[in-house]
Amino acid sequence: MILDKPLSEEFLPWPSTSPPYRISDDTSKLERESRLVAPIMVRMVHAILETFREGDQGVRWYVMGFDDSVFFVENWVNVLAKYDHTKYYYIGDYSESVLSNLFFSFDQGFGGGGIALSYPLAAAMVKDLKGCIRRYPFVRSADTIIQFCVDEFGVPLTVEKGIHQQVHQRSMLKRPLETFRPWARNAKPPKFMFNTRWPCETPSVFFFESGGKTSGNQIVTNYVRSASPACLPALPVEGD
Repeated sequence: MILDKPLSEEFLPWPSTSPPYRISDDTSKLERESRLVAPIMVRMVHAILETFREGDQGVRWYVMGFDDSVFFVENWVNVLAKYDHTKYYYIGDYSESVLSNLFFSFDQGFGGGGIALSYPLAAAMVKDLKGCIRRYPFVRSADTIIQFCVDEFGVPLTVEKGIHQQVHQRSMLKRPLETFRPWARNAKPPKFMFNTRWPCETPSVFFFESGGKTSGNQIVTNYVRSASPACLPALPVEGD
């Protein structure tokens, strides 16, 4: 865990049961040199270098997200297992909002949903990551800077559906099939990368029902699907 500044007295001593932490590098000089229109993005991109520098053994992937991202680790493990971690891979997904993709890029993985860099790609990037940051002072998004740095190695985005950038619940009384809200207010159609009015493309809604532990000290959660579109095959309404 990388923090912006040292912990205050109220958080010390740091519990041994909590993840180890590091204090982020002082990137103020790089921020001045790069002259980015959004200087805060320097620290976010620079975190790739700081994490790689830890030198952890046996690393295959680096997964990045935002402070409000929610990761299901088992799902990430299953997804990444499909790919050869010894090759260059940049894995993520577009935003569900057309406007977000138009404003930033249709070729980047969005950090709100999370992105994954294979170890060899991250190793290549960190050799000149500071130089890459300096080359794109006009970019306002850390996600886009990362995409541009990856582009320099000729690596395209590998799209994995299910890595959602933004999911906002709407009133189902008004539009029962439209469960997403556009990124910007007063956005004009087309708003989304999928058809929210067609049941086959509308995401199923699951509700958490219960959770517990198994004898093997594993966590098991149960969910109930609220409804199944008629065009989809029948599935159990409950699952682990």
